[in-house]
Amino acid sequence: MNANGAEFDQMFLTMMIEHHRGAIEMAQAEQSDGKFPEAISLAETIEAAQTKEITTMQGLLG
Repeated sequence: MNANGAEFDQMFLTMMIEHHRGAIEMAQAEQSDGKFPEAISLAETIEAAQTKEITTMQGLLG
């Protein structure tokens, strides 16, 4: 599918939100099941950053 302008922007942001949600799910799994403190800490950082970015992208979508 070819899209440009506002249509492209909307499609891109929608797909990126879903991509970020996948990262959050993986980060939460690491926090629940992880064995290494450094990895768990990184997962916490990833979850917070991706959540903030989702909020920003949702705001851009209106």
